[in-house]
Amino acid sequence: MFGTPTLLLLGYGFADTLCYLLPSSIIVSTIQVVRPGIKKPSIPKELYFVCLPAIGASLWFTVADRSNRYVTVLVGLILILSALIRMNPVLNTGLTKLTRNHIGIFHLAMGCVHGFTNLGGALLAMFAANLHDQKEDVRYTVAHYYLLFGLLQCLLLVWVGSGELLIIGAMNAPFAALIYMIIGNPMFNSIKEAEYKNGMSVFIFAYGAMLLAKTFI
Repeated sequence: MFGTPTLLLLGYGFADTLCYLLPSSIIVSTIQVVRPGIKKPSIPKELYFVCLPAIGASLWFTVADRSNRYVTVLVGLILILSALIRMNPVLNTGLTKLTRNHIGIFHLAMGCVHGFTNLGGALLAMFAANLHDQKEDVRYTVAHYYLLFGLLQCLLLVWVGSGELLIIGAMNAPFAALIYMIIGNPMFNSIKEAEYKNGMSVFIFAYGAMLLAKTFI
């Protein structure tokens, strides 16, 4: 969720950003999904039949356009909107009702957002948190989605001829896995539920504000 805005803030193009980030995302998600002895909650079928096709179509459009003229603005707006929804009980309740009553529409929107901005994870985190009460279940659901997201995105980047930098991203992936196992996972286990949710909301809002400031100031 934070890799994309960080690299955009540093001036990288959208396709290059994906190439650097996706291999690390895939390997960390794989570690989280295949860990032995964990509970594996059921995954909605809409992921496969609605969300993934939407990601493929919207990512193809974004990468084929190559101008990135709207990506930074979209990323900033989505981050700020996501943070506001997370922090506002009324908005959060409305999103909860939407995800439960219109799960197909929500997956379509999430797929389009992820394809256009690589930030479907902002919606995914809220969806998983509304779907499950325990942060372990939330983490597994997010990792399962992100694993398939990343694999599809890599295949599409290669297909359209924009995946040259995936090799560099793959070389960095083992370091990402090592950092996750040494720092990320212990930190996740030590953080309380409320601190986890509030901290994520603050970081999401801050990144969105910085991206919009970079674009318009």
